Amino acid sequence: MSALRFVDTNILIYAVSVAEEDATKTRRSLEFLAERDLALSVQVLQEFYVQAPRVSLPGALTHREAISFITALQRYRVQCSRRR
Repeated sequence: MSALRFVDTNILIYAVSVAEEDATKTRRSLEFLAERDLALSVQVLQEFYVQAPRVSLPGALTHREAISFITALQRYRVQCSRRR
């Protein structure tokens, strides 16, 4: 099994951005998300869910849209931390 690369919250935020000034970052984020060796953490998914609907973001997602986007990310491995 090859090593997995973890996706940062910013990658997810830029992937859904409609801001013109983010166009390059959006394209690169979508290209990155097309890779197969990625993983997400529960924390990153939670942060995305909180940040994506922020009113201050151009084209902010609704909570339902944020959930739909997160659901579409099910193809990636999701890690959660375990407390001992």
